[in-house]
Amino acid sequence: MTNTSVPDHQIGRSFVWRWVLANMVGLPVLLAPSGIGFFLLQGVALAADAGSTSLWLFVFLIISTIMAFIGAIVGGLLGIGQWFVLRKRVPRSGQWVLASSVGVAVGSFLSGPIDYAIFSDPIATLFERVDFLFLLLFTVIGIAMGVAIGVSQWFILKEWTSKAKWWIIVVPVSFIAGLLMLFAGFYLWLFTFAGLARLWAQRTASELPDIWVMYLVWFFTILSVFAALISFGLITGVLLDRLLRFHKKQAIQGSANGNSF
Repeated sequence: MTNTSVPDHQIGRSFVWRWVLANMVGLPVLLAPSGIGFFLLQGVALAADAGSTSLWLFVFLIISTIMAFIGAIVGGLLGIGQWFVLRKRVPRSGQWVLASSVGVAVGSFLSGPIDYAIFSDPIATLFERVDFLFLLLFTVIGIAMGVAIGVSQWFILKEWTSKAKWWIIVVPVSFIAGLLMLFAGFYLWLFTFAGLARLWAQRTASELPDIWVMYLVWFFTILSVFAALISFGLITGVLLDRLLRFHKKQAIQGSANGNSF
């Protein structure tokens, strides 16, 4: 008779890669609230600089609420994609969709004040380079979004395993890892472009053709986005697979002892 308490590693690998695929499809939609909010908040900042300060706090609150509403929608879409992977391994996995929606909504609402604070004095004046400022912005928003999603999903995950607290830590860490991959791709693009442009100029005494520049931009953009999405999916997928296996072992042991889990 097969010992069911021994985990099937083939199933584990299949789960991780399906989880990676689900997040590759679902995670890009998380850019929608921040992207929309960024442009709206710049309008608020311009209005405040122009002296129209009487209503800017109210408008700022409205924009953050809009971002939270959009976040709730895209968070639900992300949750649905993850639910397709979870539904065969855990009971009542449909609650995961609601938890994801709430988590992204909260994270999107928080990204508004973060965006405004970083691009306002005195923080903005500390950075002479815009790319460093955006790196700080995405890092702080990534941590806020990761913690919000991690805590929200933890309320569901803790019903499946006693080790669910690790999820609150790993989700924001995975977001930061993905953001680092994005910026690594950006700087890799800069170094590659500079090297090719210098080599082309030495050989032809002319600038690199625009079509080559366009191809390089697309290549490194796609490469860095894929690296970011895969890194997030792998880190969270491996942990989640381990947590679900631990839950399965506990449940089997509890059944053997006549206890309910």
